[in-house]
Amino acid sequence: MRRHYRLSRAARIDLMQIWNHLAETASFDVADKVIADLDAGMEELARVPSLGHVRPDLTDDPVKFYLVHRYFIVFVPKMKPGGPPLGIVRVLHSARNVKAILDD
Repeated sequence: MRRHYRLSRAARIDLMQIWNHLAETASFDVADKVIADLDAGMEELARVPSLGHVRPDLTDDPVKFYLVHRYFIVFVPKMKPGGPPLGIVRVLHSARNVKAILDD
């Protein structure tokens, strides 16, 4: 399946850590479901990036946020049709210190 978004290295690591954490604390099925839902959310953002919102309280970077379950998908919207795909910067649990993580 062709993805309409591009994951940063950090976002790939985030997704692996999310899956591992959920597999250890919940179940493989829960981990698979959350990752599938995050993937569906990223695909939806690639189609409709206006769904995301700016969070100046968390970062001054030109990124938007979209919540799936309790995870922020942090992304750079696609600028024009036919342009580069949506860029996923990070996927972070909303209970984490998102501001500090993004400041790094």
